[in-house]
Amino acid sequence: MDGTRDAVLLGQIGAREVQKYAAPGVPSTIVRPKPTRMEAFKVGMGPILLTVVNLGVFFSIWEFIGYKEYLPPIFFPRPSMVMLELWEVTLSGLLWRHLSYSMINLAIGFTLSVLVGVPLGLALGTFKRFNQILSPYYWALNSMPRIAIWPLLVLWGGFAIKVKIMLIFISAIMPILINTMSGVITVDPVLARVGKVMGASRMQLYTKIVLPYTLPFVMSGLTQGMSRGLVALMVSEM
Repeated sequence: MDGTRDAVLLGQIGAREVQKYAAPGVPSTIVRPKPTRMEAFKVGMGPILLTVVNLGVFFSIWEFIGYKEYLPPIFFPRPSMVMLELWEVTLSGLLWRHLSYSMINLAIGFTLSVLVGVPLGLALGTFKRFNQILSPYYWALNSMPRIAIWPLLVLWGGFAIKVKIMLIFISAIMPILINTMSGVITVDPVLARVGKVMGASRMQLYTKIVLPYTLPFVMSGLTQGMSRGLVALMVSEM
């Protein structure tokens, strides 16, 4: 009852008064002065202003180093020249043509990694013998630097689009597969036993217990897989 009365009293007094917990007999509200415009500006625009200043200083130093040509301009161009070139290729249409080519490669490779990695991870986490058979191969592929595979892929298939998609697929599938498998393995056994006691079938155990429990692991794997796929895309096109 006291908490309800204090809440009603706080609403009647106004937003300037902030509720606090106190001993019986001590006022439960404290009056704070209304913030000035400068204080409100700092609270609302402070992080944005800090970011703008931070990036402005960074690009100013970059522009100065590029202008003085302490480093070769071909390897360290000025940001103003980069933005000018970006504007020109955007107007000419070259940017969208090359960007669409890269995004198509990334979309195909990442989609294939999801279609293969998620079901395979679920199977590896469910069937112990199957996991024991494939574990040496996927752990070896996961520990191998993906960049080291690129020269072999070029030797086998040249610079065709399928080779770039293959590198993106190999790079993105490992975190998806391993995270999905880990999610299945770490499902609380008590939940599975309760489901069996309640008469749930294997499909119901998957749809009602395993998949909801594994979903956060799958999303984490997709995030890591996308980042690795972007790195593989940059490597394959450079």
